[in-house]
Amino acid sequence: MDYWQWAHSDIVCNTERAAFAEFLVHSAVNGVEDIRTNWTEYDVLTPGGIKIEVKSSGYLQSWEQKELSRIKFDIHQRCSDFYVFCLHKHTERESMNILDLSQWTFFVMRTSTLNEKVGGQNEISLNRLLELGAMETDYHHLKEFTGE
Repeated sequence: MDYWQWAHSDIVCNTERAAFAEFLVHSAVNGVEDIRTNWTEYDVLTPGGIKIEVKSSGYLQSWEQKELSRIKFDIHQRCSDFYVFCLHKHTERESMNILDLSQWTFFVMRTSTLNEKVGGQNEISLNRLLELGAMETDYHHLKEFTGE
């Protein structure tokens, strides 16, 4: 337990937030993996065999900020059927609780749409995702948008 607290308790940090976002998607779609595996071609596999790549971002970071972060997502690896872009949308540090599902929103897009619309681009902004028709949902309805 000491290790987990020491190494993984700052889930606002980009790397830990990413793992937490993967967990959220995994739990929302009833992912089939028992444990998280690093360095695979996708992040979540659904019971129906759908491969999901999960990306996360947030306006608030672990470090002191002068302004909110610009929302962007890495889209370099495209071996999945869908992307789920997880945004911790909360903007007030005093009331931030990354474990509160109401502070998250999710944007779903088929990987084929990204391939068609942005080609070899490695990064995408939230505004561009919305322009391309990414579907926004909450945690409780995420499963409906991933073809399961």
